[in-house]
Amino acid sequence: MKYLSLFTGIGGFEIGIHQAFKSSAECIGFSEVDKNAMKVYQSHFPSHPPLGDVRQIDFHQFTGKVDLIVGGSPCQDLSQMNLKRQGLSGNKSKLIEVMFDAIRIVKPKYFLLENVNSMTQANKDIISAALGVQPVMINACFFGAQNRKRLFWCNFPLPTPTVDNRTALVDILDPKEDVVELEHSEKAIAWIKKPYNGSTRLHHYGQLSTRHKSKTILASYQGVPNNVLHDLRFCPPLIRRFSMGELEELQGFPRGWVQGRVGKCASAKCLGNAVNAQVSTYIFANFYNHYLHANVMTGGQLCSSR
Repeated sequence: MKYLSLFTGIGGFEIGIHQAFKSSAECIGFSEVDKNAMKVYQSHFPSHPPLGDVRQIDFHQFTGKVDLIVGGSPCQDLSQMNLKRQGLSGNKSKLIEVMFDAIRIVKPKYFLLENVNSMTQANKDIISAALGVQPVMINACFFGAQNRKRLFWCNFPLPTPTVDNRTALVDILDPKEDVVELEHSEKAIAWIKKPYNGSTRLHHYGQLSTRHKSKTILASYQGVPNNVLHDLRFCPPLIRRFSMGELEELQGFPRGWVQGRVGKCASAKCLGNAVNAQVSTYIFANFYNHYLHANVMTGGQLCSSR
């Protein structure tokens, strides 16, 4: 199964693909421009050919040679976290048009596009019209300890998960003795506890309960707000940052996937921008069965099916 990976990040889609297809999946090229993300990705997939900036790729070279195109295009201009979001006309999110062009030119049998659920309905409709399919919303909370809603546009069957595995934030936390050093500074804690929108910044931004699912992990480590955990295992509760291993696990990656390969701030950014690996594993487990059936029905000639 030959695939092309765009807006690759640190390989969230690849984890799902290669877990499902094992050695029978072949990446014929990946595109990523963030140097830290590339460093992490290539440490795990050194044989995958780098294609550089998506805007510079001549996709005609892959026409008729690809079974699947996957991509998680930038979401910064679409997300509700961006108060000045410009939608699909923004400098980053308009790169989704490259994904449209790639699918149109390469003509793969299958495609998969991921982006944020919080975009406006108008932007959802534009993407759906361009791809000819409606998105499926999947929340990572069904597979791990993080609430993370994302939209997936694909042209293969993708059922919505219905069984929650009941993993809570407390289930993935490091031992207490290992996280004391992650306490926020007195200055940061004072800022976190200040009034904000009728409550406090801690209530608005922080992970208040370790017994439930976490809020969505963002692309930040040192910054406040975002990486604020109200660790209830301590009395009084410890207001701290997440460890890198905790962030990896919340995003469904094996511990050590990012750690030690780039710095802490870069690692957090890479993880916050990544496709959740547990969701990817779910998607491609379903895709694998569909692909095998289609491959048998067409005599193994999927690459030239259109």
